[in-house]
Amino acid sequence: MYPTIIIFVELIPKIMLVQFHFENFKCFKDETKLSLVASNHIKDNVDNVIKTDNINLLKSVVIYGPNASGKTKLLNAFQFMRLMVERSTNNAVDRGFSIDNFRLSTESKESPSFFEVVFILDDIQYRYGFELTKKNILSEWLYKKEKKEKELFYREGKVIEYDSSELKRVKSLVEEDMIREDSLLLTVLAQFNDQLSQKIVKWFHHVNMLYADGSNVQSYTLDKLTTPMKQKIVRLMKDADFSINDFVRHPINKDEIQTLHTVYDENKLRVDETPFMLEDESNGTIHFLSLTAPILDTLDRGKILMIDELDSGLHHDLIVALLKLFHSEETNPHNAQLIFNTQNTNLLSSDLFRKDQIYFVSKNRYGEASLTSAADFMLRPGANLQKKYLEGRFGAVPYLKNMNKSFTSKKEEDNENRD
Repeated sequence: MYPTIIIFVELIPKIMLVQFHFENFKCFKDETKLSLVASNHIKDNVDNVIKTDNINLLKSVVIYGPNASGKTKLLNAFQFMRLMVERSTNNAVDRGFSIDNFRLSTESKESPSFFEVVFILDDIQYRYGFELTKKNILSEWLYKKEKKEKELFYREGKVIEYDSSELKRVKSLVEEDMIREDSLLLTVLAQFNDQLSQKIVKWFHHVNMLYADGSNVQSYTLDKLTTPMKQKIVRLMKDADFSINDFVRHPINKDEIQTLHTVYDENKLRVDETPFMLEDESNGTIHFLSLTAPILDTLDRGKILMIDELDSGLHHDLIVALLKLFHSEETNPHNAQLIFNTQNTNLLSSDLFRKDQIYFVSKNRYGEASLTSAADFMLRPGANLQKKYLEGRFGAVPYLKNMNKSFTSKKEEDNENRD
C-alpha cells in the first residue's frame, strides 16, 4: 500500500481591470474613463492582449501629458476609491470624507463625485461604484455579469434594493440599522463576513500602487530581501546591469541593507567583494531596486500595478525591458496588468504599444483635465506617434510662452508697452 501524498497548490485568483470611470475629482471636472478593453479593429501587437471568453483586455496602458496636467491625479482617483472601499466604516460620525473635488468651477465645487470600476474576478465580470459628497454616500451599486448583467444591490441613501440569493447579510444589517450614510454597504458587508463582498474588497488589495515620491515602496522591497523573493530581486538587478552581486545586512546595524560589488586586482581579475551603503548607490539604482519587488509580486500573482513616473532616473532600454516582461506570456503567465505614466516619448517610437494602449491627459484654459486615447484619432497605419505627439497632434503637450521675457527688466518692459 502506497502512502497518500497530498500536494497543496496555491490557486492564484483571476483579477483584471476592465475599466475605471470617475467624475469631479481633483482636476477632472467631467466624466473620465480609462478603458483596458482591447479594440477589435487593432490587429498589431497581439501579445499585448489578454484573451478571455467574453472580452479581450490590454496588458498595459501608458499615459502621457505635460507637467501638472493630471497624470498623477488620475491614479489618485483610483487610490481614493480603493481607500474608501477599505476604510469607509472607519469614518467618525460627522467627520466627512477627505475628497478633493474640482474647485475651479462654482458648478462642481459643491456637486457630488462619482467613481465606478468594472473588473473581472474569477472569470466573472462585476461593476461596482458609488456617488458621494463630502458628508454622505448618495448612491452605491454592484452588478454581476455572466451572460447578461444582473443587479446585486442598488442603494440610494439608506434605501437598498438587493438580491437576497446572492447577498444574505443585507437584510439583517438593514433591520439592525447598521448601514450608516457615511459608510459603503460593500465595506460593511465585508466586515460582517459576506463572502462575495470580502472577495471584492480583496480585489482592490490586489492593485499595487507606486508613486514617484517612493512612499513605502523602498521599505517594501527591502523587507522582501529577507524572503525567498530575494533571489529573484538579485537576478533582476544583475540582468539590468547594475553590477550588484548581492544584498547583505549591515554587520552592526541589522536594519540596514548593503549592496555587494566585485573588487578586481591590477590584472582585472576578481579577488573580493566589498559592501556599499544603499545611499551610495545612484538614484536610478535605488529607484529600480524599489520597483523590483512590486513588479515581481505583480507578475507572480497576476495582480494590477499602477506606477507614477515609471521612467524616473531609468534608461530607455531598461524601461523597454520592463514593459516586455508584462507583454510576454512567458514572464506574465497570470495576465498581470500595468498602468503607468511617463514623459519618455521615445517609447512611442518603439512599436511597443498598440494605439488603444496609449492615453493622453491635457488641461484646457479653465484648468479642466481630460483623458483621450490615441485610438480615438484617425491615423494612417505605421504613423510616427512620437512625432505627432511632439507636434501637438494629440494635445497633452505644454503650451510654452517666450521664457526670455521673464528676464526682461522693468524698464525694457515699460518701453515695450509704450511701443
